[in-house]
Amino acid sequence: VYSLSSPSSEGEVTKNLLKDSIKNKELRGIILVLDATRLKRQMSLVFQLKELGLPVILALSMYDIQKRESRFDLSALSKQLGIPVCPIEGLLGGGVFKLLDAASIHFKDTPIVFENSDFKGPSTKRTGSQRKMRPDGYKIFSLSSTLVSTWSEKKQEEYLKEAKKIVDKISIQKTKEKIGEGTKKVDSWLLHPVFGFVFLSLILFTFFSGIFWIAQPLMHFIDSSFSWGADKILNLGENLFIWNFIANGVLTGFGAFLVFVPQVFILFLGLYLLEDSGYLARAVTLVDGPFSRVGLSGRSLFPFLSGFACAIPATLSARSISSKRERWITIFVLPFMTCSARLPVYALLLGFLFYESSAWKPGLIMSLIYLLSLLLGILASGILNICLKSDRRSSFLMELPLYRRPVLLSVFASSWSRTKHFIRKAGPVIFTFTLIMWVTTHFPRYPDLRPEEQIQKSYAGQFGQMIEPVFKQMGGDWRVGVSLLSAFVAREVFVPVLAVTLKNTELDESAKAFQSPLTKTMQKARLADGRPLFSTAGILALLVFFMLSLQCLSTTGIVYKETGSWRFAAFQLISFNVLAYIGAVLSYILLS
Repeated sequence: VYSLSSPSSEGEVTKNLLKDSIKNKELRGIILVLDATRLKRQMSLVFQLKELGLPVILALSMYDIQKRESRFDLSALSKQLGIPVCPIEGLLGGGVFKLLDAASIHFKDTPIVFENSDFKGPSTKRTGSQRKMRPDGYKIFSLSSTLVSTWSEKKQEEYLKEAKKIVDKISIQKTKEKIGEGTKKVDSWLLHPVFGFVFLSLILFTFFSGIFWIAQPLMHFIDSSFSWGADKILNLGENLFIWNFIANGVLTGFGAFLVFVPQVFILFLGLYLLEDSGYLARAVTLVDGPFSRVGLSGRSLFPFLSGFACAIPATLSARSISSKRERWITIFVLPFMTCSARLPVYALLLGFLFYESSAWKPGLIMSLIYLLSLLLGILASGILNICLKSDRRSSFLMELPLYRRPVLLSVFASSWSRTKHFIRKAGPVIFTFTLIMWVTTHFPRYPDLRPEEQIQKSYAGQFGQMIEPVFKQMGGDWRVGVSLLSAFVAREVFVPVLAVTLKNTELDESAKAFQSPLTKTMQKARLADGRPLFSTAGILALLVFFMLSLQCLSTTGIVYKETGSWRFAAFQLISFNVLAYIGAVLSYILLS
């Protein structure tokens, strides 16, 4: 938040929070965190909060960087502003205890109460009766007055002049170093209208190649561990249902999913490194131009980037877009973004396609998938921009941070936290569907039949054969169809369900199928006519389907809650999946 007079959603949320906390007698004071390297531009908030009569403590972050250019006389700054000033280290927590000590002294135990606590509406006037004095000398105004006339553009200019005067007065021990000079030189290349996109492509290519290359040893270890465990369990009693369920059901399902967790961790690790270094904000700025040409503002970029992790928080983050039209366009095209739940699916399919090939090959295709998903989102936004009536466009404001060396401990901790959340979210769903798939592939029981005949007569086999004609058009059979349908609960469920289904239908003569990696089992899988189930055309058709489809029903629920329209959510769900099916069928036909 840069100003309490801003019409942005962030400004409205902040003002409403202040009003509610005062009305409910919860507010003791405010800790305002400002960037020391941008103090002149951000100090308007200090003046506004003081003018409202609210007790404030100023916490200065990035002060370690500011000291390279000049030190601040913090005691002089405190006297000039009339509030305590505490330097802090935002990443490592330095100075936080001193900040809390200052808060315990400066903030009173009694809550702040304004005389007009019902906040009935804005007013541009304030009378003498609205003004009171607190014992500590603060002037108190009714917070129901938004002080529109007081915080006009002219007043903002006065704040900036006053802030400049104060910062110049408190600056001591100036050096020849200018903060941001190095950043400007790097940005002349990374934000170049031509070379900027070249560097962005190279960074993405390196990033996704690293996902495959670095994760391979860990994936092999996890896969071997689960295969060894399944082998030992089956040796306890091969014909007992309980051992069969644990080995070919639970371990096969979880192993097929957990083998891709290293890649998910590296994905989050790379994103946090790009964010902490300051480059992610540059990438956002770089693609702001194309977005503006399709009816979106820069604010849509943040939901799009969040969509690469998960569409649900991305949909929620679209609240910051003030224009309803732009918000709805953003929410509608968000499923095109490649969320982390698709990563295990892409990793499996690309790992099969480039089995025992160099890591740069699947890395290149993965980069193209992410880039293509963004381009599809832009294209769909352009179409909707033409079809929908226009209203006012929202504004976009973002400060580019200085380039900094990421704090690796913090980056690793954040990445591991997100990965654990991903596992906890997917784990119960995977266990449930693994249980369902194992039961439906083993019942009703026919003891006299061979395993492959048993599964064809099972509930899952009968249902799969009923829907098989639909998925046959895109190169699959009933096993692929059942796995795709199960992915509507969560996309990542596709991998364990496919693993359970294949490993109960494709058995080696020399050994049990679970002893082979899933990719090898996929290589042995055959259609009824003897052709390979997973051909190159079939794999690419599946990739197209997952790129275009909206399979996460949780996302549909959130879209309904955010838009308030079942028609919008249902149209999005149906149109994406129809488009995905048509795209997959056409891809299979053309590539065959």
